[in-house]
Amino acid sequence: MARILVIDDEPNIRAMVALALRQGGHTVEEAEDGIDGLERFGDGSGWDVTLLDQRMPGLAGLDVLRYMKELAPSAAIVMMTAFGTVDLALDVMEAGATDFLRKPFPLEALRGAVTAAMLRPAITAPESAVAPDGGRFHRVTLNGFLIQPLRQPATRRSGELQQTVAVRMPNGNLTPCIVAFPSELVESIRRTLGEAEMHARDRFWQALAEEMMAQYLWDNANVPMGAVLRRADYEPFLDRWLTAVAGRGQGAWEHGIPSMER
Repeated sequence: MARILVIDDEPNIRAMVALALRQGGHTVEEAEDGIDGLERFGDGSGWDVTLLDQRMPGLAGLDVLRYMKELAPSAAIVMMTAFGTVDLALDVMEAGATDFLRKPFPLEALRGAVTAAMLRPAITAPESAVAPDGGRFHRVTLNGFLIQPLRQPATRRSGELQQTVAVRMPNGNLTPCIVAFPSELVESIRRTLGEAEMHARDRFWQALAEEMMAQYLWDNANVPMGAVLRRADYEPFLDRWLTAVAGRGQGAWEHGIPSMER
């Protein structure tokens, strides 16, 4: 069982999180804000996992995270937020967080994030959340789930374009998931970008599938039912993503996938 520090300015949230974790056999201590949290954190040696709220009065969670990583580079720190986005999660992971947990979260997601933080090596120094091959999510854990590098071409089945994405579960198991693009959406994307922007189309669909799966994991804290995700319509994040692709010009895929506006 783990020794866990919970830092959150909302008493009800602290109490709920602490109760759930104590019921699981963990030892839990609470801190009411960033200053109190840093004092209790000390040099980090007394804690296996720290749960840290992002938005707090006084010292913000991201600042607390940076101080903690200076004191204890290998500390496992899970950020919690009700206001974040997938792109904020990328910033937080670059600062050294182990995971990014979205409020309100089911207790299974809380326990999963703690389990994942204990199983996976902590980021010991700030590093880019973009993998060498251009992937954005290969070092970013969302609600306890991690998208793993996978270079596999898309396939055509039953009128859909299907792309496989590998998702590392909170317990460490690897689950292949399929992101299915209906033919209507595929044609809409082709018309938006044109063939010239999609000449490296295998990497294009892999990156787009990872983006969509990351958004799903962020919103739902679980893999889709049957491990198949279908998206038939444009969504706001997809519009921004495609706009970023179009803005990079022909050959952009040789240099990795685009970052969305933050």
